[in-house]
Amino acid sequence: MSKRLHKPGAFVRIPLPDGTYGYGRCREFPYASFYKLRTQEPIDDLDTIAAAPVLFSVGIHKDAHKAWDHIGKRPLEGELLEPFLRAHLPAGAKTCTILSSDGRQWEAPIEDCVGMEKIASWGAQSIAARIADELDGRENAYAAQTRVKLP
Repeated sequence: MSKRLHKPGAFVRIPLPDGTYGYGRCREFPYASFYKLRTQEPIDDLDTIAAAPVLFSVGIHKDAHKAWDHIGKRPLEGELLEPFLRAHLPAGAKTCTILSSDGRQWEAPIEDCVGMEKIASWGAQSIAARIADELDGRENAYAAQTRVKLP
């Protein structure tokens, strides 16, 4: 895989644990969004993929892209142009830092961060498992661990 996969707008096909396929889209590195779409056979139809709703967006590990097939690229549109938020909550902190995928950050009471995902770098296998879990209606254990809770 080339570094072109890190380019915003790149579409990726992700093999899921059950032998089906999920799909995602690279945003500004290290971020990517993943679609609420599963296929039995691999598809390359970018219109079909882009029409699916976004399931979740996360930061990806720099090597995650090596496990995925690059299947095309288009400029980002719609929801994919909107920033998404993550929280940073050091142990024992009385406040959290909210970080936006567009680079902004601000301090907030912990209560404002409850339910938000903490900053994390997701690997290819973890993303595939999360896509499968969410499409099957299961809570993903790692995603649940990364959510901010009150102490």
